[in-house]
Amino acid sequence: MHLYENGVHIIECLDHEDSGSEGRFFKELFKLMEIKSKFVRIKTIDELLSQIEHSNFKYIHISTHGSVSEEEQ
Repeated sequence: MHLYENGVHIIECLDHEDSGSEGRFFKELFKLMEIKSKFVRIKTIDELLSQIEHSNFKYIHISTHGSVSEEEQ
């Protein structure tokens, strides 16, 4: 049986050019609220799956922004 820590594992999946960082905002918010959290920035789907698989936290928040190309609009 796996025991999970209370708190939030924040996984950010943004391009470095993206100025918005919802994950960092939540990290600071949880710090102020005295809620344990861990923030990581990932670049690949394999890193995302690994972070989820090996997380010891009860909750996981995935922060990402979608992109739309000209053809999709």
